[in-house]
Amino acid sequence: MSNPEVADGLNSLFKRRSKFVLIGLTGRTGSGCSQTAKLLSMNFDELKLPENKLVGASAEDRKHRIVKDYAQRNWKPFFSITVSNVILSFLLDCEETALRQFFGQANLISKSNRLDEFIESWKPANSAWLAVREALNKPSSDVASKEAFLVSWRGPIQTFFNTVRIGLEAESTKILQQVGDNLRKSGNPFSNAHIPDQFYELPHRTAQLVDLIRHIQGAKDQPAYIVLDALRNPFELLYFRERFAAFYVFAVSSPDEDRKTRLSVRRNYSAKVIDELDAKEYPERGGPLSGYEAFTSQNIQSCLEKADVYLTNSGYVPPTQEVDTSLLALQLVKYFSLILHPGLVTPTQGERCMQIAFAARANSGCISRQVGAAITDEHYSVKAVGWNDVPSGQVPCQLRRATDLLSGVDKEAFSDYENRDTKFKNQVTSSYKRYSLIDASGRSSAYCFKTEYNTLVKEKNQVHTRSLHAEENAFLQIVKQGGQGIAGGKLYTTASPCELCAKKAFQLGIKHIYYIDPYPGISLTHILAAGHSDVRPSVELYQGAVGTAYHRLFDPILPFKDELRALMEGKENDLAVATPSASERLI
Repeated sequence: MSNPEVADGLNSLFKRRSKFVLIGLTGRTGSGCSQTAKLLSMNFDELKLPENKLVGASAEDRKHRIVKDYAQRNWKPFFSITVSNVILSFLLDCEETALRQFFGQANLISKSNRLDEFIESWKPANSAWLAVREALNKPSSDVASKEAFLVSWRGPIQTFFNTVRIGLEAESTKILQQVGDNLRKSGNPFSNAHIPDQFYELPHRTAQLVDLIRHIQGAKDQPAYIVLDALRNPFELLYFRERFAAFYVFAVSSPDEDRKTRLSVRRNYSAKVIDELDAKEYPERGGPLSGYEAFTSQNIQSCLEKADVYLTNSGYVPPTQEVDTSLLALQLVKYFSLILHPGLVTPTQGERCMQIAFAARANSGCISRQVGAAITDEHYSVKAVGWNDVPSGQVPCQLRRATDLLSGVDKEAFSDYENRDTKFKNQVTSSYKRYSLIDASGRSSAYCFKTEYNTLVKEKNQVHTRSLHAEENAFLQIVKQGGQGIAGGKLYTTASPCELCAKKAFQLGIKHIYYIDPYPGISLTHILAAGHSDVRPSVELYQGAVGTAYHRLFDPILPFKDELRALMEGKENDLAVATPSASERLI
């Protein structure tokens, strides 16, 4: 690399990357998605990042300094698209009669005059919406017409959104969930009829807003950085992943106690409303989504499993105090910098360990849920890896077909009980009738023994599972191979340990547990929260990147030495652009 053309080409490549970034936020209500979107829409100097630590700085302190310096020179505030606003925009397509009927339902509005307030704010919003809707549906529309749409969206249309939220008070989240589910089912905010062709109406309209902002910013030669607040259906995440290459999912998590306190004190949600929200967003064990509801309903658990980057938003302060968002902002600055410049810094030790656990889960032959785990000593040296699967020598459920059991083929894949018990075979036969198209589709007719056996004996007992849990499997690998002790070590797991695995971790002296997805049950508040504080393991939500995003963010485009050499031989590349105002960034 010894000529300016290489530097120009490299600068052009990074400039192209800097033109568009789309971040989708996901997380439970109260976890901090809206706060995260607000931070992303700020100017850099408004983020109030922690001061750099120069004396006694650790490797992570130095990484923070590097990403902060990079972000300070490249940060542009994000446009924030509130997905709940997009949901409410479908009400602007409706007739006034239908709107009155929907909001006039019993107990939907706390004050009798609120319905008239809704309609009065709806009328100008409806007129504005009808006048500029073509800007969304015609990609070739001129920039002026598209900007006119945004002006209207921030004016009478936003007024309508605010009026609905204020009028519905604590019920607003529940109503938005209902309207969102209806849109996924039928494309109609008031109908829960099943019309599969209309499933993507909501993400499609959101994507139209994204394209509109890109078009406007591109015409001005300015970057389009956009955040979606918030996505709560896993198939909508898939939609954006397939449509936008520069799309990343950031999951915002918060300790449950902090989250519920925020909802109770800052939003005035009652305990009943919070319980209803939790039941909707994150069903307890034994109440999984099924049927068509599994596609159309919110499913935060699945969204968390599919996220690229995990942010933690711990802590709570009373409404009279200002919330300290500096640590959350620092996380955002880090991953923003890595999106624009992959490999700018290396992963944390925790990211490396969780990535191993995340990769390990793909080995699981469980057809219900895949979980991975990695165990390290106190110095982050990995001692064992595990995933949920059957004992070594047995055949995973994914490789066992119901048709083989019923036809007597591949008997070694099944237990003596399965091969010989007539009642159990009849149960499998009864269930398999519901999946008559499986063979025709070319898919394997794998079945879950626990589900079929519990149905047969009318139980809901986890003891009948064939698989070992991921953490349990990792613990046993150490015993099986005669490995080193792990007292004082760390457990990284893609799902928090259940009660049984938590007891094993406690007994083996695990000192720190890091997890992505909270497992239903009382292991975190009972098993791991007992005994003297000196012996209790610390339990923390994972913070960092995983999966394909781990490589997208940390694999450099070319060796950093070559990049720097080319940069020094090239010309100045000024990417300075005008910054839109805060009000212009909120959609």
